[in-house]
Amino acid sequence: DELVRHAGALFGGLSSHSVPSGEIAQFVGGACASERPFEQTHLIVGFASPAVGQEDFFAAQVFSGLLGGGMSSRLFQTAREERGLCYSIYASAWGLKDCGMFNVHAATGRDMVGELSEVVAAEIEDCANGGIDQRELARAKAQIKTGILMSLESSAARAEQMARQLMSIGHLLPAEEIIERVEAQTTETMTAFARKLLTSDKTAVSVVGAGAKSGEIAESVRARLVA
Repeated sequence: DELVRHAGALFGGLSSHSVPSGEIAQFVGGACASERPFEQTHLIVGFASPAVGQEDFFAAQVFSGLLGGGMSSRLFQTAREERGLCYSIYASAWGLKDCGMFNVHAATGRDMVGELSEVVAAEIEDCANGGIDQRELARAKAQIKTGILMSLESSAARAEQMARQLMSIGHLLPAEEIIERVEAQTTETMTAFARKLLTSDKTAVSVVGAGAKSGEIAESVRARLVA
């Protein structure tokens, strides 16, 4: 009762009117660059991805771990360990209320961006053509489940997660349900998601750190990925 009274004193004066829905965000793609030179060239490739409440949201989450979620992921092993094309590389999937974005980020040398983008495209193509095996899928699932369970130990992480869920889908998702949806992903759902990335004509590419050539590099990488 004391806690409720305290919350009422702090927030009781807030309006009860519903928040306007606003304009739905649209992923349009494109190329963007900064000519500012850095020691490393940073490349980000973005694809349209599911919003939080959409059916294949968890497919995007698992695929991001499989493709570029840590040192044992495809991109890290192929691009960094085997071919030495980058300093770091990873993939991530962000889901918001009305849209999402699937990203691949890499820090590399200016002269390696073109070859690196070929590797990124080739790995996605291999996944889209059924090249995913059960071991790497299991690894990606285990990584995500571990992150979920570890986040339960942080009150700040739990509060942030609950706020994000309430604002995006209107209710809370128990950790058990999230893990169940992660476990439901198969090699077939991974292949289907990779195919969606490949067939997108709205790829976004950003390059910074390559000096005056940044814009030219961004456009050439996007042309390769959209083709």
